[in-house]
Amino acid sequence: MTQKDRSGRVSFEGEIAGTVIRDRYMGKNVNKLFKKGEISPIKEILNV
Repeated sequence: MTQKDRSGRVSFEGEIAGTVIRDRYMGKNVNKLFKKGEISPIKEILNV
């Protein structure tokens, strides 16, 4: 992607989470973490 293509986009640069964290969320329903009507498809979850 060129810098122009990235304009207004959010991305994650980091490392793959460890097995414990992945097992906690992969394939699980996280609807309760989002409020109904939220526009952003991205959510930073702290203190989980």
